Amino acid sequence: MSREKENFERKTAYIELEKIFVIACEGAKTEKQYFQYIGTCVESNIRIETLPTNSKNNDGTDPDSVKKRLDKYKKEYNLNANDEMWLVIDYDKHFAKKDAVAFCMELQKESYQMAMSNPCFELWLLLHLKRIDEFSSQEQDCIFENQKQGNKNYIDVVLGKAQDEIRADGKIRGYNKVVHKDIYFPPLDKISRINHAIANTKLLDAKKQEDYPTSLGTHVYKLVEKLLNPASY
Repeated sequence: MSREKENFERKTAYIELEKIFVIACEGAKTEKQYFQYIGTCVESNIRIETLPTNSKNNDGTDPDSVKKRLDKYKKEYNLNANDEMWLVIDYDKHFAKKDAVAFCMELQKESYQMAMSNPCFELWLLLHLKRIDEFSSQEQDCIFENQKQGNKNYIDVVLGKAQDEIRADGKIRGYNKVVHKDIYFPPLDKISRINHAIANTKLLDAKKQEDYPTSLGTHVYKLVEKLLNPASY
């Protein structure tokens, strides 16, 4: 006999939750940190549940494994029709081997949504700090190809330099898979750089209307816009 689904405690001492966003991530740390910080910017009746990769649970980072985490969550909890379930993944070797059309249809059938980045989530972070037109066509190609530069991917090197340019203490630290709250969510205006990223990403995504970015781009902005302005959708 299967056990009954658990109910969310949708009420707190002051408000009743209107909407829950369940986000299954390919990464183990970076995406979780980012969406935890986003949680400080959303309306009080919105809740974000993040499901990162956990190597201790033998989780995989491929799209099917990320989707299985949503499947498991859906089976265990009673979600409302208004709640949303998202996959946040990269266009990588795992996805390249899949039948992308069939996978997207499978997600639609389950009422799941996907926010893919090509080549990776770090592009979304980079666009908080830089306009895409600040990079030459050749530089954009290098970001898209994302080849190794020593022991780091190309985009990690570029992102590290962008972070170091705006550090108040002037120290050079680079990027090491950590989302620094003071950089991406500045205390005087926590959403200023988020809005900057959304505007930059839309420049890359203009008129493509793809289920996922087949060239340099990221659809994380679609999820973030909903988190910040759920009533507009």
